[in-house]
Amino acid sequence: MSLEMKTNCEKCDYEFHSKSNAFICVKEHTFCRECAENLFYVCPNCNGELVVRPKVKADENTVIRDR
Repeated sequence: MSLEMKTNCEKCDYEFHSKSNAFICVKEHTFCRECAENLFYVCPNCNGELVVRPKVKADENTVIRDR
């Protein structure tokens, strides 16, 4: 089972591009960063936690070097 990679924010209809950070819940409701922040990272549809959606292709910003 794979994630449904939605192309727009469900709240403001922002169109994601390849480098956009999108936020999803366990039911795959999808929001842009600004809307996720305004929702305090809680999905208004199912009350699930909104977390960063993984990208289709990793890039140099994917790996966090300093922990």
